[in-house]
Amino acid sequence: MEAAVDGGKADAVSAARAMIADPYLYRNVLDEAADRPVCGYCNGCIARFGGLPVDCCSDEIRHDRDAMIARHRARTAD
Repeated sequence: MEAAVDGGKADAVSAARAMIADPYLYRNVLDEAADRPVCGYCNGCIARFGGLPVDCCSDEIRHDRDAMIARHRARTAD
């Protein structure tokens, strides 16, 4: 993303869908976490925008995301 903006190929980039699937995306990209949830780009989260809470529509990705968040909270609660 940085290279696209710096190279003049884009004025802006968005990681909204990816961050809905993985709220720790910024950290997981840097640490290359193997078990992180990855957006499937179905656009279901965008389709819901307007009337329902924004959330991932994939049961599998949402399950993986919620499990990752629970693991993170358990580690930081100690």
